[in-house]
Amino acid sequence: SYACDVTITPSEDYSTRLGSLRGGTAERWTNVCLQPGTYTSPVRVHDAQYLRILAPSGGVTFTASVRYVAGNSAPFNVWDSHDVHIQNIKSVNTYTFTTTADSTSQWSHAFRIVRTNNLTLENVDLVSNGKQALFMENTSNTLIYGGSIKGYYFLFSPADQNSIYTYNVTFTTDGSTFQLFGDHR
Repeated sequence: SYACDVTITPSEDYSTRLGSLRGGTAERWTNVCLQPGTYTSPVRVHDAQYLRILAPSGGVTFTASVRYVAGNSAPFNVWDSHDVHIQNIKSVNTYTFTTTADSTSQWSHAFRIVRTNNLTLENVDLVSNGKQALFMENTSNTLIYGGSIKGYYFLFSPADQNSIYTYNVTFTTDGSTFQLFGDHR
């Protein structure tokens, strides 16, 4: 029940618009409302603060086949930000991990978080056919409330120091290895 400061549709250059939003202040957050539909280009939110990305009507899916390129490795990426709240979206990476190829060249995620503090994912569904569903690097205070995380290999893959809190989240793996937390290199 937030008022929309910015409205974004899947038919516009949403990747650039979302990437350029810097947010608000601790007293006045910026609310971005996504219109229902499928968003097919990877998004990178960066240098944002006090930003809510919401799908008030539901039906919002970010989907792409993304393998690690230039720092992005997911349909939805959040970098160098703090106090960001994302609600009611689905992020699907259709890139398929194969155990016969070099695994490091296949880094792919449903959601990637880098150097971000105080991030909330509320009723967010993450689906990855790739190596990891959720990748986190140098990130603290991430709350995942509701929703689901489904992956082929690792569900979480945190690098460096992270603090992750999950409540009412469904975890599912399709691969031969089930791990909530991957390696810590």
